[in-house]
Amino acid sequence: AFNRAGSFGCSIAIDSKAALAVKKWRHCIVIQNPSGDIAWSGPITSIVDAVPGDTTAISAQGWQVEFDYRWIQLSQVNSAIFNAVQDGAIAEALVLLANSQTDSNGDVRPTHLSANGTATQSRTRTYPAGQNIGAALKELSDIENGYDISVDPATRVISFIPNTSYADQTEIVYGYNAEP
Repeated sequence: AFNRAGSFGCSIAIDSKAALAVKKWRHCIVIQNPSGDIAWSGPITSIVDAVPGDTTAISAQGWQVEFDYRWIQLSQVNSAIFNAVQDGAIAEALVLLANSQTDSNGDVRPTHLSANGTATQSRTRTYPAGQNIGAALKELSDIENGYDISVDPATRVISFIPNTSYADQTEIVYGYNAEP
């Protein structure tokens, strides 16, 4: 789905080495095209064994899904206020907030993504404690003149691209009930 995480699923033999070794959120799926370039990647988010069928169903979602499990923490509220700031810079700041969060032991637990905020639409936003970071990133994309989201599956750099950076396809010829 455009500007969303995307997904992948497969079933493998329940007693295969892969089924026995794979762990949710600790392993990922990497899909390569025939030339060897990485076309898609994402963390494994679900593993379901089907004993009667002797299969293991594995599901993965694109890396962007990690932000759906991050919320603005109370200590981050002052860093989540943006007055007339470019939306790409807001998105990049939200990614940095997610990547600086700590767990209950005080250990920093970053996502697997880094940000490149290049979108240039001026926005004003204030995010309270408890605001879901994934939802905030999607809202900035879905709003009129919002940015487009691109995640490089190899480097895991999430880019926030101005929606005006694409050239219109004016050379395409269409035909209805006739060859163009």
